[in-house]
Formats: sequence, C-alpha cells, structure tokens
Amino acid sequence: MLDIKLSDFKVGEKCYVEFSGNASRYKPYGYYEEWIVEKVSNKYVTSNGYKFEEHDCSYDGLREKVNGCVDFIIYPNEQMLLDKFETEKLYELVKSKFGGFSRNKEFTLDKLRRIKSIIEE
Repeated sequence: MLDIKLSDFKVGEKCYVEFSGNASRYKPYGYYEEWIVEKVSNKYVTSNGYKFEEHDCSYDGLREKVNGCVDFIIYPNEQMLLDKFETEKLYELVKSKFGGFSRNKEFTLDKLRRIKSIIEE
C-alpha cells in the first residue's frame, strides 16, 4: 500500500484519478483521467469539485470523501497509478497459475524452487 499524503498535492498541478465503484461502470479496466488540483487544505484535496481525504483502508491513493460508494481515487503522479494497475494484473496472473485444487504441471521442480526462493526473499 502506498503512503500518499495531502502534502503530496499542490494547487494547479496535475493529479491522476482512478475511476472505481459506480464511476467505473462501462469503462475499461485501468481507466483514469488527468485532473487539476484546485485546493489543498488540512483535511482535503479538491479536484473537479470532488474532495479527497487520507484514510486507513485498502485504497492506495486518497479516496473520495463520501459516505457511500467511493467512485474516485486520486494520485499525485501517473506512475504510481500505472504501477498499481500493473501490480494488480501481475497478482491476478500469479493467482491464476497457482489457484485451484490441482497441481499445475507446467512448473518443473526447478521452477518451483526458484519461485520459492523469490517468495522467501
């Protein structure tokens, strides 16, 4: 999980907004937009009229300030957001190779030993 703070944002600079929740409907995986930071206060970052706050939950960026479904998550730079999407895709790939109830026969003993050594790092 990333440690993004309100202080990472500056008024007038670009920010990158991941669409999630209801806002992500009918959008491709990894859809995001570039917005401009309008205001930074002690509690919130404001962009496109939406307020974003720090939090202690599973979102990587600052989450939209709402009581219901979070539709937008804001990041101070594009690379952080792209890295998050790549991490999720790689995690899903690994899960697909190791999930299920039977042994995946495409992994030789040598490959499995190398995977084990990486996991133990």
